[in-house]
Amino acid sequence: MTRTTLTIVALAWGLVGAGLPAFAQDAPAAPPAAAAPVNWFAGNGALDLLGRDDVASSKFEEYRVVPKGVSLPVFDLAGRQHGADFALWGDNLAQRDQRYRGFVSTGLVGLTFDYNQIPHSMGNDGRSIMTELSPGVWGMSATLRQALGDRVNAQLPAAARDYAFFSALYAPTIAAASTVDLNALRQRGTVEVALGRDLPFDLAVSYLHERKSGTRGAGGGSIRSFSDNIVEVPEPLNEITQDVGVRLGVAKKWGNAYAGFNHNWYNNRQETLVVDNPLVGIDQVYRAAAGTVPATGGSSRALFIGPPDNSANTVALGAQLKFARQTRIGADVALGRWFQNAALYPYTIYSLGVTGTGADASNRSALQFQSLDGKINTTAATLLFTSRPVTGLGLRARFRRYDFDNRTAAIPRIGSFSASPDRLWSNTNLATEPLGYVTASPYSNKTDRLDASASYELGLVTVDGAVRHIAVDRTYREAETTTEKGLTLSAVLRAHELLHVRGTFDDSARTAEGPELTGAKRLAADLAERDARRMGVNLELMPSGKVSVVVAWLRTDADYKNRNEVAGVSGTAYGLLNTKYDSYTGEVDFYPNERMEFNAYYTREDNRSTTQAFSGGVSVVNRLTFEGSDETDTFGALARVQLVPDKWTATLNARRQKLDGLMDVTGDPNGSFALARAAYGGIQDIGNYSDTTLNVVTGELTYAVTSAWGLTAGYWYEKYDFADAFSAGTETYPLAGAFFLKANDQAYKANVIYAKLIYSF
Repeated sequence: MTRTTLTIVALAWGLVGAGLPAFAQDAPAAPPAAAAPVNWFAGNGALDLLGRDDVASSKFEEYRVVPKGVSLPVFDLAGRQHGADFALWGDNLAQRDQRYRGFVSTGLVGLTFDYNQIPHSMGNDGRSIMTELSPGVWGMSATLRQALGDRVNAQLPAAARDYAFFSALYAPTIAAASTVDLNALRQRGTVEVALGRDLPFDLAVSYLHERKSGTRGAGGGSIRSFSDNIVEVPEPLNEITQDVGVRLGVAKKWGNAYAGFNHNWYNNRQETLVVDNPLVGIDQVYRAAAGTVPATGGSSRALFIGPPDNSANTVALGAQLKFARQTRIGADVALGRWFQNAALYPYTIYSLGVTGTGADASNRSALQFQSLDGKINTTAATLLFTSRPVTGLGLRARFRRYDFDNRTAAIPRIGSFSASPDRLWSNTNLATEPLGYVTASPYSNKTDRLDASASYELGLVTVDGAVRHIAVDRTYREAETTTEKGLTLSAVLRAHELLHVRGTFDDSARTAEGPELTGAKRLAADLAERDARRMGVNLELMPSGKVSVVVAWLRTDADYKNRNEVAGVSGTAYGLLNTKYDSYTGEVDFYPNERMEFNAYYTREDNRSTTQAFSGGVSVVNRLTFEGSDETDTFGALARVQLVPDKWTATLNARRQKLDGLMDVTGDPNGSFALARAAYGGIQDIGNYSDTTLNVVTGELTYAVTSAWGLTAGYWYEKYDFADAFSAGTETYPLAGAFFLKANDQAYKANVIYAKLIYSF
């Protein structure tokens, strides 16, 4: 059992609100209007000192920083000086999760800004046999790689190259592996300047700058040679997105109108990832296996390519007209133009690779074209109508069209190394796939959606009905058109000011059309015919001013029909067949008096799905049924008590969430999969299927020394457990030819004790 050591903090002090609230994100309130001075200034802040456990798992600080020692968790300032209003908020100063927001407003100009840092810790202490030689280049000694390859080549017959052999071969290299953390940082800043304070219209200019750095997570992958390997390394992340915009608007009694333009551009400053082949020191001619003679040679490196640079322009126009009886008619349109013309990389990094014409495949000159010259036009248009023609009746209608028009030239790809990466050239079959690959198709789609609803108040009851029609047209997809029709009915009963009940029911059906929907209907889940239902009840009961109760139930289920079914063969549908989700929630708030507050809640979620697949040919005997389920229980409680009015306040907050996942697998014992698994116990369920438990307990005691000063001491306990059959284990080399980082993002336990001295001005 791991010993947990608590670091006890002797002192921490800070600045927060006089009423000792949790640190708010709103600016301090100005004095009442009747007594408001011309100039005023107020603020809050904090300086903390914390002690906590050392936690090995990255999960504890996945999107946050829990610092040890001194930190500045929050401050805010606001005021008015010489006719200028201003406010500034800050969170987690000088930490990786820091954020700063604010505004300045004068009679002529208004400025707002927001700078936000979001860390993402994806794993600690990953073990890699590679070393980062330069940004995006991971390698190991060529001499060592060649020696390892020679050992493999000498191991004959090839059947003797089993896991035991490879494990012993790589053991010294793995033992010497270094560790690396998988961390990313998102830095996003926006600023907007409003210039129309004294103009007859509003004019604003905005700028966004977002940088992502660090790693995307575990990257790399398959490295092809005479003996294939999978090598994981941190995938580099260094990209910048920027956006400049201008917006013009006018608001009058008749309504309002606006126009805007934005230019957005993306720059990937680390597009490539290069990983050495652990078995090939230098590029060698690849010779495929022939009879009993194993393959030899191959590429010494593998190249992985990330997203390319691109840009976009968007023009937006809109207006809304006001009429009597709260009638509004509005229209908006946004026209986008996307561009991507980055230079293409060669077919392969393999220096000895050649195309079908004998050209050097590692040279850009062998490419059919040097850049994509990609163009996409987007159009988003909306028409909106709302009205209340008579008392109690509300009408609303909206039509929206989104057109994604891919104007990129459709150029047939004659071949690539993708079928056998960095090893052999493969010609495409243009007779069966006119563009060479399905992914070469310039996909386009157009979506039209019409929503119409009406509501009417009948005394204590308000009823609401809505219909919708969604039509999606696509190119280069199995279903050219899908159409969904839906109906929603809801009612709200206000039997008494202490009792509210809301019920809702939604039913929809989606159909698919297209010339390829004959024979085997190979439809993805987003294209398949589907019947879906959604229903729920929400009850709010307030039997007295001291107690309130909320009870809710929600169910969503969908049946996917005619999924990939072989014509005339019963039971051969495969893919996702149905889903079902149920949620039950109960919450109680109790306020026995002004000094006490209690809250408790519980939620139960049942999520189920059925997927069918085939282990061999599409026949009933080879059918496998996967019944996935996860059951989640979440409950918590909050208690806040003023032990001494306006002096001592105690707060206790506890929460527990437990998810139990199961993948139930069934199939014919005479099927090909069951027979192949006979030596391992046959078909078996997956018990640990993302099982997760999170327990959080916090306790705090606050003492108000004066109206401005206070003292707080607190304790925070958090425990996270996780079990999953697919990510279990910590072995770097769990199977032949697979080097995984196995970074630590698993279970943890943490304790934090702190104290604060509180002040407000």
